[in-house]
Amino acid sequence: MTLFKKILLLLIGAALIFSWTTKKSIHKKLSGIYCFAANESFFIYEFFNDSSYQFRTQGHFGYSKTNGKYNLNLDSLILIPYSKKSQPDSTFFFKNKDTLLLIDDTSLVSLNKKDKYCKTFNGQCCTD
Repeated sequence: MTLFKKILLLLIGAALIFSWTTKKSIHKKLSGIYCFAANESFFIYEFFNDSSYQFRTQGHFGYSKTNGKYNLNLDSLILIPYSKKSQPDSTFFFKNKDTLLLIDDTSLVSLNKKDKYCKTFNGQCCTD
């Protein structure tokens, strides 16, 4: 194996390790609860380190849960709900595939509905 091929393999390996550790740290930063409040209702996303999420509604709009997986692509989260039979209870609120834009470490914006979800640190929901 030539020196060039050895260096190329080393660089590719380093890039893969860097990509994996970067993605892992983004998942860790992302994990937590993000909330949006409107019309006497709360719309809540909870993200987990294993690329799963739960979407909940509470209040005037009703009480429901949707579980699914998310794919992280740079600053976009592509949400894919599990099938209806895989949902936790009969109050399943089918939330179609959606994309959220990661604005910073504390907020997400739904590209479909333009709602802004703020990360909660003390259980309080943002209302803007």
